[in-house]
Amino acid sequence: MTIQGSRAKGQSVMEESSKGKTPSLPETRASRVTFEKPPEEMTKHLRPLYIRAHIDGKPVSRMVRRLSKSEQDLIPSEVSVTSFDGGVSQTKGLISVDLTMGKTTKVSAFLVVDGTAGPVF
Repeated sequence: MTIQGSRAKGQSVMEESSKGKTPSLPETRASRVTFEKPPEEMTKHLRPLYIRAHIDGKPVSRMVRRLSKSEQDLIPSEVSVTSFDGGVSQTKGLISVDLTMGKTTKVSAFLVVDGTAGPVF
């Protein structure tokens, strides 16, 4: 069963199957994704995310260097990131690592950027 109505550009249509409702999105692909900036009172708790690991119980930052990786190990990326203050930075690339949490290990990709303290290398 299909729920029909007017279908403006970018509007989704809900289709109902025996397994539940599934949104049917337009076939066009977005070339850019934009998020609205939240009001200031909603951002006081936000800060840039960064990786800090503990090795033998001691905190370690600048993980790319600690993993003996270099700029040649990065996967090229044309992604730009926007900081919470509205500044835009070009990423240096992606790095893929095996990330273990407890007994589970997953391959994870991270965007690498130059931080305010200087480059990661």
